Amino acid sequence: MVNLEKFLITNKYVRQALDQLIQVTTEKHINPLHYLQLVEAHMMNADYSFFPSPRQFALNDLLISVIQDRYDYQRNLHSLPPIKSAENLISVMAIVKEDAATANSDLIGWNWIYIHYVV
Repeated sequence: MVNLEKFLITNKYVRQALDQLIQVTTEKHINPLHYLQLVEAHMMNADYSFFPSPRQFALNDLLISVIQDRYDYQRNLHSLPPIKSAENLISVMAIVKEDAATANSDLIGWNWIYIHYVV
């Protein structure tokens, strides 16, 4: 019998995937998002085979790409420059102040997500 819940994108699965971006663990946890067609397609764009958990790495890479893309999109809407991927803490704090000055909740939200999961 097929468990249909494994084919859903739920808040729980997304939260687990985001938590796996920032938590180091030795246990192997299979997230149903690993088997999304989107992850399959992402795996075709690069070679993840040399990673111990290629699907986990591909999902992480996909999540980071989406977060960066959406954050850059929000910054562009407010005529702010895109973020460079290797920011130091001082420049990140300047970016936080820049985003906060807009008082736009979408931009501030993506700022928080970017800093929490990507930086």
